[in-house]
Amino acid sequence: MRRALTFAVLPAAAAAFAWLLAGAGAQHYSSPIELALSPDDTRLYVVCEGSDELAVVDVESGKVLRRVPVGHTPKGLALSPDAKFVYVANSWSDTVTEIDAQTLAVARTLHAGFEPTGVLVDREGKTLYAANRIGGDISVIDLASGGEPRRLLAGRGASYLAGSPDGRFIYGTHIYPNPGSYRAPPQSEISVIDTGRQAV
Repeated sequence: MRRALTFAVLPAAAAAFAWLLAGAGAQHYSSPIELALSPDDTRLYVVCEGSDELAVVDVESGKVLRRVPVGHTPKGLALSPDAKFVYVANSWSDTVTEIDAQTLAVARTLHAGFEPTGVLVDREGKTLYAANRIGGDISVIDLASGGEPRRLLAGRGASYLAGSPDGRFIYGTHIYPNPGSYRAPPQSEISVIDTGRQAV
């Protein structure tokens, strides 16, 4: 199953990246930095850091269906559990763009912390977590209201998030080491978030 999926995606990905490299007539490189495949294997979502957009690629034909403008210098993306929405972290805008996966239009812009890099939606699809690299924290965004009821203190350079299969925990990485003594080996950490309590 994994081998079949890999070969099915590669031609579409190659076509998408060829189009992105050409830039559709643009004078700059789109810098595709992150991608995700829809659960039904029909669409490939590609974050373009250099052109501030999300490219949506049809896997079967390899054609780009839409280029959706997002915030400045997008980094990470996540799909809602029902795949109805795509979320893109805009690191230089300090926002997250919510995109309707059916219409491929921007639904709303959510505010996060300083330089959101990685995003993840909880298993219930009610809460969006955004790792803020400069802020060293994680925004907890209520998707019903669009507000940020809390922000969790994390390690230095909070960047990428992954959820446990049962949805109970979210793990966050940090790209900067913790301060230490002179010539001591650098040490970093992984933040573990309890999604039930929404706390580290």
